[in-house]
Amino acid sequence: MSKPAQRSESELLFQMIKNRYGHLLKPEQLEEVRSQVELALCTSEEMKAVKLSETDSPAIGFRPYRAKR
Repeated sequence: MSKPAQRSESELLFQMIKNRYGHLLKPEQLEEVRSQVELALCTSEEMKAVKLSETDSPAIGFRPYRAKR
């Protein structure tokens, strides 16, 4: 997604949050919400950019529990 499109999407999401919860938040809290929305969108775009095949699976590190003796 291009920067202007991402910006407008983050602005729309922020406005939705502000409309619903703005009366409960201080201006500095609203700015923190805005930055967190932008960060979440950037992160999701980065994750979408990673191409996975159907055979890819998560890397899970298994360590069995061993009780202390």
